[in-house]
Amino acid sequence: MRMLAAALVVLGSLASSMFTFIVFVSSALLLAVQLASAQLTPRIIAYLFQDRVVKLSMTLFVFTFT
Repeated sequence: MRMLAAALVVLGSLASSMFTFIVFVSSALLLAVQLASAQLTPRIIAYLFQDRVVKLSMTLFVFTFT
C-alpha cells in the first residue's frame, strides 16, 4: 500500500511539472511569434497557426506529456 501511495505522489509531481513545462513552452512560442510579427508582418501569426506541421507538433507535444 505504501508503494502505491509513493507511486501516486511521484506521478502527480511528474504530471504537474510537465504541465508547467508545457505552459512555459507555449508562452515562449507565442512570445516569439509576437516578436516576429512586430518585425515582419502581422500575417505571420495566422500563417504559423495555420501551418499543419506546427499544429501537429504542438498537439503531439501536449498530448504526449499529459
